Amino acid sequence: MKVQTKRFGEISISNQDVIEFPQGIPGFSGKKRFVLLKEGDGPFYWLQSLDDPSLAFVVTNPLFFAPDYRIKLHRDQLKDIDLTDLANGEVWVFVSIRREPFRVTINLQAPILVNRVTGLAKQVLLPPEEYPLQYEILRAEKEEVAS
Repeated sequence: MKVQTKRFGEISISNQDVIEFPQGIPGFSGKKRFVLLKEGDGPFYWLQSLDDPSLAFVVTNPLFFAPDYRIKLHRDQLKDIDLTDLANGEVWVFVSIRREPFRVTINLQAPILVNRVTGLAKQVLLPPEEYPLQYEILRAEKEEVAS
């Protein structure tokens, strides 16, 4: 199928590449169909909405930046995305970029779980004591220039 996006223009994707969030993403409940797109090298992807051409989130695999990251979930949390075999699952996290001061963080507290067999996905909220909402992966302060 062909899909129009603001960032990538018109793209062709397979129905098998569609990721569906049955309950939506918190704050974006009306946007339920997405696709993961790769732009360039590196660990970052775009979670592009198929329902809104201008909506795309930067995401990454959390293990790239936090190799000890492990989430504990109950089977009930996996039922609505039909994830019975964890080998079929993927975990992604949202990336936030702040300009002043320049900081890049990932949200380890609210990962995205994707069942790559069914294409179903959901965002889960972990207890705040387990992982931070803003795990810093890059910080660049402005240097003061002495005059």
